[in-house]
Amino acid sequence: MITETPRWPERGWVLIALVGWCGLAEAADWPTYRHDNRRSGITTEQLSTADLKPLWTFHSASVPLMAFSGPAPRDFYNSPTKDLKPRMDFDRVFNVAVVDDRVYFGSSAEDAIYCLDGRSGKVNWVYITDGPVRLAPSCHGGNVYAGSDDGHVYCLDGQKGTLIWKRRIADSDYRVPSDGKFISLWPVRSGIVINRGILYCGAGFLPSETTYLAALDAKSGGLDRAGTWKHSRSGELSLQGYLLASNDRLYVPAGRSPPYIFDRASGKLQGQIKGGGGTYCLLDDDARLIYGPSRSGGLELTDAAAQNTVVTFDGNHLIVADGVSYLHSDTELRALDRRRYHELTAARIKTDSRRSTLSSEIKKFGKDVTSDKAKALIAQMRDAQLESARVARDLPKTLKWKVSCRHPHSLIFAGNTLFAGGSNTVAAYSSTDGKLIWEAPVSGNAFGLAVANRKLYVSTDNGKIHAFGVNQER
Repeated sequence: MITETPRWPERGWVLIALVGWCGLAEAADWPTYRHDNRRSGITTEQLSTADLKPLWTFHSASVPLMAFSGPAPRDFYNSPTKDLKPRMDFDRVFNVAVVDDRVYFGSSAEDAIYCLDGRSGKVNWVYITDGPVRLAPSCHGGNVYAGSDDGHVYCLDGQKGTLIWKRRIADSDYRVPSDGKFISLWPVRSGIVINRGILYCGAGFLPSETTYLAALDAKSGGLDRAGTWKHSRSGELSLQGYLLASNDRLYVPAGRSPPYIFDRASGKLQGQIKGGGGTYCLLDDDARLIYGPSRSGGLELTDAAAQNTVVTFDGNHLIVADGVSYLHSDTELRALDRRRYHELTAARIKTDSRRSTLSSEIKKFGKDVTSDKAKALIAQMRDAQLESARVARDLPKTLKWKVSCRHPHSLIFAGNTLFAGGSNTVAAYSSTDGKLIWEAPVSGNAFGLAVANRKLYVSTDNGKIHAFGVNQER
């Protein structure tokens, strides 16, 4: 690997220290994928885009080796001529976690966990595992945790990179060939969620085989304290994609299938979401799951109790903050009145379902619609059509602003700024009006973003990690 670091005059370092000291209260860590266990992509840290300059670039010796590369299969039933959007792209880049100016990532190419110095980009340490590390580590209590395709969860000292403990999640160790490597039949491709000293993870990707979901003691990796458990299930799950956690539930992405819901305290299965699949998932601030891409290429918001779709979004990514939904598509970035949009789209889904049911009932009467029952159904259909027209009229009013956006690959929210990743470029947009306020070149497609400790980190699909920070020459 090669790290490029610009040379700065000595006077620059003096100012950096002052700027760092003055901005210390605003600095924040990014301890897990998309910042938190809800995978919100939101941090309160505000970067000054006027002073944001390239600091260093880390070059991996190899590009990320995705578990499932290539175009997504087609939905031959609904859209036989159109490819689906990728649903299994959780390992496109080396996504990072950042704590105390230490940058951690897992390598699917080198079967390793890395720690970089956030100030210089130089390698602090590397820990080699027995299989690809496909998902970003999680940091907690000075330690760094990651799962590997070798079937183990690793706990390392965050500063030294020394092993504290490792645990195989499956009951046995059986290896199979995969893309030129031997991996466990039960790889850990769930990411790591840590809360209240409990670590949650899953192992296994073949629904025909047994899969495992576990809650371990984060300090020891054991199953001997309150709140720990391990369960196996057979013939159901494909545990692939970053776990999410609310106060009482675990949401488990299942590859191309819809996510599952588990009780956090017991690990008991509570059901599976009804809808499309996909491994892009987040929980909004009401702990409702948003996931996709759906069969239509958009996102779905689900009701955990009913386990069905209540709101749909035509876009790739979503940020939910301060009563606003920032919707990110292939060509646009929009800000929507969140509550009103949810009310109207929920009403549209309900009304469309009602119209479909009424239409089927009316067709049963054929041409003879003179009976009282037929007339009542027709009247109900008329009311449903009027409701649909009202929703269609009011939906555009939920739009706060809309701008063209040529950075469709990733989206996060820092302070009052939206950062978006594109092809060979990364950009910042004002959350107030959507104005493009900053842009910089990167190498590759920017599918991974993080903001921590006064820096923006950009991970691209050619194995590079770019760091941007305060202009050190000023």
